[in-house]
Amino acid sequence: TLYTVNAAVNPRPLSLQHSGPDGRHLHRAESLTDYHDIFEFSERGADFVFYGGLQIDAFGNTNLHFIGEDWTRPTLRGPGVANISLAVTSGRTYLYSLRHDRRTFRPKVDFITIPGHLDGPGGRRRAGIRTEGPRLCVTPLSVFDFPEATRRMRLRSVHPGVSLDTVREQTGFDLELAG
Repeated sequence: TLYTVNAAVNPRPLSLQHSGPDGRHLHRAESLTDYHDIFEFSERGADFVFYGGLQIDAFGNTNLHFIGEDWTRPTLRGPGVANISLAVTSGRTYLYSLRHDRRTFRPKVDFITIPGHLDGPGGRRRAGIRTEGPRLCVTPLSVFDFPEATRRMRLRSVHPGVSLDTVREQTGFDLELAG
């Protein structure tokens, strides 16, 4: 069963939109629920969840709050924390970004809204989080994974027509490469 951020159950949109709450995602949904139900489901955990963010670092930590050094005067405000409990209760987490550039993929995020692997192997456990953390991160240029030995983002593949040099130039941290 698919639950979307706008509380649609098993929708069949005609096309994907840039924003999850877009009303076009409600097309032919089996039903609509409310946010109380969505939050209730999140406490029980989901099989998997997808998250995007304003910033993502090499350990998969994701910022949805703000960009800037001072949270009281941000350069940009994000959507915040709505239903981030899924990030620590879901069995599998997948990250994505509609942009692949140095502003998004940074050495360190300005604020951790969604904990990835925090600072590497064991980081989540030390923080009291028992779930696995991000498995993959998909971008318009490439796919990354998070190997168990380092829990640091590793380039798994580049999309057709994209060069390794382009991915390197557009990523704000050093790339680890899969074999």
